[in-house]
Amino acid sequence: MSLMNRTFSRSRASLLASSMFATTALAGLGGMVGAVALTPGAAFAQTCTPVPPQGPSTAPAAIGPATQFCTGNYTLGIGYSESTAGGNLTVNLDGPGLVQNGGVVLNNAGGGAANLTLVLGNATNIGQNIVTNTTSNAITVTSTGGNVVITTGNNTIPGEVITGNISGIVASTTGNGTVNVNTIANVTGLAGGGITTTTVDGSNAITVGGNVVAAGSAGVSAVANGNGTVVVNLGNVTTVAGNTTTVTPFSVTAAGSFGVGAENFAPIGNQTATINVTDPGNVTLSAAGASDPGIGVLTDGNGTGSRASVIMSGAPGGTVSVEGAGADWGVLAETLGGGTATVVTNGNRTISVGTKGGNGDIGVDAISDDLSLTQSASVTLGASNTIVVGNVASVGGIGVEATIFTGNATVTAGNGTSVTVLGNSTLIGVEALTGGGIANVTLGAAGGGTGVTVNGNVAGTNSVGVLASGGLGAAFINTGTTPVKVTGGTGIEGLGNAGVLVTVAGNVSSNDGVAILTISGNNTGININGGTTSGLGQVVANVSIPTVQFTNNTAN
Repeated sequence: MSLMNRTFSRSRASLLASSMFATTALAGLGGMVGAVALTPGAAFAQTCTPVPPQGPSTAPAAIGPATQFCTGNYTLGIGYSESTAGGNLTVNLDGPGLVQNGGVVLNNAGGGAANLTLVLGNATNIGQNIVTNTTSNAITVTSTGGNVVITTGNNTIPGEVITGNISGIVASTTGNGTVNVNTIANVTGLAGGGITTTTVDGSNAITVGGNVVAAGSAGVSAVANGNGTVVVNLGNVTTVAGNTTTVTPFSVTAAGSFGVGAENFAPIGNQTATINVTDPGNVTLSAAGASDPGIGVLTDGNGTGSRASVIMSGAPGGTVSVEGAGADWGVLAETLGGGTATVVTNGNRTISVGTKGGNGDIGVDAISDDLSLTQSASVTLGASNTIVVGNVASVGGIGVEATIFTGNATVTAGNGTSVTVLGNSTLIGVEALTGGGIANVTLGAAGGGTGVTVNGNVAGTNSVGVLASGGLGAAFINTGTTPVKVTGGTGIEGLGNAGVLVTVAGNVSSNDGVAILTISGNNTGININGGTTSGLGQVVANVSIPTVQFTNNTAN
């Protein structure tokens, strides 16, 4: 299946209800795209060389194994169909110029399992702009079992304009064929996705350095329906002018679906999907459906070696913004069948979800459905991250979560963390959940951050600032000097049948509940090493509400 009908699911480790990673189907949009200026002297249609010449995008010309060079303008588009089974066809777009009609179409309709390569630009020029004026994608490359490559010919010149009336770039193959898309172009899908790639058992890789815009579906989507490894790399465009080098990070903007996704849907075996973010670029998702992530990775494989990972590294900064129907994520890594889910963020990353409305949103989430007790779900936040979830009317928002059926669930935050969750009730700032294993939350020094703030505007409700639940296992919480402030609930809560240990050195407060609460079936430790710990600390309706409360279920 593809992202058009498969979705990220959602599971809390009690584990709460699951939901689907919703997307929207592509909708056609006809009409003329805005005018594009042509290079003087290049207004006449050209012919790709050597012979045979290209066909129009609506009727690709049959061709044997060849390397073609296309310069200038193509009002009818460019179309080639490799006619030799297993043949190799390379088409070089050597701009400047403009390709119109149905854009560029490469396939192997006359052969099969052909290797198809499209090169955008060369050492001295970018490729032609590709702007469709029919209801079509800008670039469509399709093989039935061969390898597909779409790549830039020059990484130091700003990229082409690639705009499709449906999607920007669509590349697919079957069987053991692979897909590799590497572009610094400005890619737009006016009624569909920005960049969409699909494989089965072959690897699927997308590398983006430029701007990607999708008006009707996912911004960047890489899917393997079989055993293919899936990788999406989000980087930058580096340009050199004289002695000046300029690095411009990527940007992905999407509406109506998810922002950036890497998914492997094979239900059996060890499967891998990864998104690497190497630069402080931005992902913006608006009009998201229910349960859509800004950045999301999913594997279905039932093997314990399955891996779903979002790894952000490089320079500090960048944003992920998601606004939608609710139950959405800023960043998500999920292993549905088994294995390990991992999220790592770079420093100074800002993530916001549901600030304009919607319930059940989550800022950063790692979910594993593994039952082997050997795997993990973990979130590691870089220094000075800012995470904001919900608004004053929201319910069920979570700032940061790591959850696994059985195994270790870990949340680690760097110094200067700011996590703010807003809403009515059932809000959680940071949580680690497992049905059996170790649940561990570790926060750093307060630094310049605001700490963990949960603002529930309904008094006496069940919101929590920091929660670790070990299930049959143990729970550990160490907040460092990071402050935790809760309105409408409990400040810090640790639950674990095998034991609970809570250590704080910063302020912990609840306006109408318990500041620190532990429930354990074994040893319990609460260390208050600094700061001010304050809860309601009074009798309400003949019930004493203490500031610190601990329960050992074996002893009591």
